[in-house]
Amino acid sequence: MPLLHQPALQQRAAGGLHAGKAERQEAAITGAAEQKAREEKELVKVAHEQGAALSTYFTAAGREQDAAAVDYSLTKWAALRDEILISRSRTLLRLLKAALLAEPVIVAKHGLKPADATLLEKELGDFVSVTTLPAEASDERKLLTDEFPDDFAAIRAVLKSMNKSVLRFRRTELGATFAGKWKQAGMIRDRGRGKKEEAGTPVTAGTANP
Repeated sequence: MPLLHQPALQQRAAGGLHAGKAERQEAAITGAAEQKAREEKELVKVAHEQGAALSTYFTAAGREQDAAAVDYSLTKWAALRDEILISRSRTLLRLLKAALLAEPVIVAKHGLKPADATLLEKELGDFVSVTTLPAEASDERKLLTDEFPDDFAAIRAVLKSMNKSVLRFRRTELGATFAGKWKQAGMIRDRGRGKKEEAGTPVTAGTANP
């Protein structure tokens, strides 16, 4: 059936291109969200451990207000919104660096060393950098979505051409069978609970053949 060969190839190519864009659209958001969740979990773990240790140093020094500023349960750290988690992690980092500079020996007795400040700074920086990724991914997703109407139009044009070509095949029994199957493939069946319609409705992409 050479009359359908070229349109079929065009439809397959257009459909494949659209499917690829749809996959990229979904991956952009999913990948960014997964990375953000991973970095948040790492920051929360480090901030909780270091905050607890630093609070014991502040409590021993009679600095109850500073102790309260860094001593949160793991659950509370994890429940903080992004901007608050970043702000409190920065407070923790600032106080930790100041304590290490002022009394490194005493702070070390509470299990904290300069390497801990370096680690916290790294995890904080990693999390800050990925908090912008979901927004960037959304922008990319919007660009891909904006291309969909043109993609659908191209697919509809090819399907319409194939609808016209299939008329030629009704002249034989085999061709008529093929044309009937083609018509069925272009029907949308409404399985909703509203008013019962006919078994199938022609798709808007092409006109159903009589």
